[in-house]
Amino acid sequence: MERLTSIFHEYASEINQFLSLKVGPDAAQDLSQEVYLRFSQLERPDNIQDVKAYLFRVAQNLVIDYWRKQQRLAEVDLPDTTLKQQKSPSPTPDQILASQQQYALFQQAIKKMPSQCRVVFLLHKINGLTYSQVAENLGISHKTVEKHISKALKICKKELKWEGGSF
Repeated sequence: MERLTSIFHEYASEINQFLSLKVGPDAAQDLSQEVYLRFSQLERPDNIQDVKAYLFRVAQNLVIDYWRKQQRLAEVDLPDTTLKQQKSPSPTPDQILASQQQYALFQQAIKKMPSQCRVVFLLHKINGLTYSQVAENLGISHKTVEKHISKALKICKKELKWEGGSF
């Protein structure tokens, strides 16, 4: 076990850096620990020809699992935070109703988006990732991200009967 720990620590910094680029520093630490856990639970670690390649493959698989989980979470209804973000401390009943209706339309628009389009849109607009970060995390091209965002905005514009401004 001590030998496995020393082998892992030889690559730990590189693995953590790799994971940080893919999922961010907070999630990277959790995934790095998971890489070590899986490595330490191997029955025959001596059978691995290229330990570094194995560790990075485990890390890459965990990144894929992480983003799949994020995609499933993105498919869940968005939390109802619209009313909490109002500028006026005491909105009128008409303002509340209008906000609720607009939020419901926004949720409908998101549900009408194709799955991959929805994930790209939410990662960019809700989670604040850049197009490049979205592309890298999902393993798609920058141009594909642009196309998904464009399609998502068209759907939002249609559903919200939006006249201008920005999302």
